[in-house]
Amino acid sequence: MSFKDGDFIKVEYSAWRAADNSLVFTTDQKKAEDSGIYNKDVRYGPQLIVLGKRSVIKGLEEVLKGMSLSESKKVEIEPKDAFGERNPDLVRVIPIADFRRRDINPYPGMQLDIDGATAVVKSIN
Repeated sequence: MSFKDGDFIKVEYSAWRAADNSLVFTTDQKKAEDSGIYNKDVRYGPQLIVLGKRSVIKGLEEVLKGMSLSESKKVEIEPKDAFGERNPDLVRVIPIADFRRRDINPYPGMQLDIDGATAVVKSIN
């Protein structure tokens, strides 16, 4: 039995960046803590997904539709089916003072909204 649009499913997953094999997200709190990406504002555990409602990236949704209950799978999703190709024009260096003015203490992996777009802190120098 495979899943179809409109099905409600709960999934547990971990996502790694192919370029450097670094963990970027997981639903497993212990794995997040061990990898240094734990975020107190994230709700860890199985994630509810409604297929066909674009609640996850296109590539993951397509993989999930082809899976069956309790199946585990390792997949690599192409950028075009995830977040798109890397665009160097979207990479910005922001002075730490700008974060402090907003009362934000940044750390690598932190996700935040900057000028209406989701941003990820890559490093702090």
